[in-house]
Amino acid sequence: MARAAAVLGLVANMAFGARVAPSGVTNGLSIDRRASASWKGCGLPPELVWGVLDHVPQPVQIAWSLGTRMVTTFPVVGEAPRQLRPQGFPLSVWEVHFFPGRLRLLVVTLSSDAYIEDVASGRELHRLRHTEEAREYLVAARVSPDGGLVATLGSEETLAIWSATTGELLRRIPVAQQGRGHRALEIFPGGRFLATGAPRYDSRGLIWDAVDGQAVGILPQPHGIANMFIAPCGKMLVTAGTRGIQFWRMVRGTLTSRHLPESSTHLAQVAVSWKDGAVAASTAGKILIWDGHSAHLRMKLHNAAAHSTYLVFSPTGARLIMLDRRGHGGAVVDARSGKRLFPLEPAPGVDIGEVELVVSSPVVEIVAACGSLQGPSRKWVTAWSSLTGKVLRSEVEEHNPDDTYAFCSLAIGGLVPMSEALRA
Repeated sequence: MARAAAVLGLVANMAFGARVAPSGVTNGLSIDRRASASWKGCGLPPELVWGVLDHVPQPVQIAWSLGTRMVTTFPVVGEAPRQLRPQGFPLSVWEVHFFPGRLRLLVVTLSSDAYIEDVASGRELHRLRHTEEAREYLVAARVSPDGGLVATLGSEETLAIWSATTGELLRRIPVAQQGRGHRALEIFPGGRFLATGAPRYDSRGLIWDAVDGQAVGILPQPHGIANMFIAPCGKMLVTAGTRGIQFWRMVRGTLTSRHLPESSTHLAQVAVSWKDGAVAASTAGKILIWDGHSAHLRMKLHNAAAHSTYLVFSPTGARLIMLDRRGHGGAVVDARSGKRLFPLEPAPGVDIGEVELVVSSPVVEIVAACGSLQGPSRKWVTAWSSLTGKVLRSEVEEHNPDDTYAFCSLAIGGLVPMSEALRA
């Protein structure tokens, strides 16, 4: 497909000044509609059908690392935990991602290397060496919604796109040609386009064409872009900085933007619902929730500890799960009424000292968190049902307190048989 046919006009309805296109950039974006239309269930790969399971199927797995060279995997119910690589990875692990609908894991290390691992066999499938430059390390990595591509972003402003099937490097893009400090990364459904963003105040986001490696659109945002989210069902990009959230939505083939009202205060945590695009953010003394379709502020939940609260949505966006960073407990609330539904049950024998990361599943009603226990050298991971708040599984591991990178990374994934999803 010729690039002229692939790139459509970008229209930005910005509340703040006009933007200026960088040299060589055409303000445009097109999404591969044929690929998107071929996915059943909200942009998930064909082997998954959208549905919320009221139970936890055996193949659903949790993968976590303590910031060491080891990755532990275990099913939410059933078998004992095991090390993905008994000998460990060459360097500390700081990020893990499951491939959609598969027992396959992307492991990102504190180097220029990422690995695609088969969870069932523990076998390395592919090693993705981002660069041979010793000084460059990975700052972000993502798996495409269909699981066919992997994108890695390096500290020296290079973006690499890989085939997840063969491990082949498909394209390398010098992001530095259009800006510095990019740390946020997302892949649009269809795999044709990617977005990167920089958290610096004087920077902006960019949309890249994976086929020819050119920047095809600009995402200007005051105070920079610290995080990006694709929702709902791949139809909208949400960009979030410390002071502001914007919707970038496809409307009849054109990308438009809208600044969320009252999002210009200092934001601590941001969550986006994959299903309906609702956005929640924690700030001083309150939690704000915006509607994913109208971008209007839906409600304010007053909470003295809001600034230190982690937020994630349940798969349908109907529930918002809140967990206090300082280990003071969590709760599940109705994301449409704000009503508190039930607390997150404390894990037996786990005296939480600090919460470091919270994640949810896009397919099953599970939320998981990891962090430090009271006292040195121990980390915990717990999985809850977001339908009941009950603990499904909890594990504790020792770690070396002298390890500089003793933070945890966490992912929920694995196989969900179509027969299970169809029952929902």
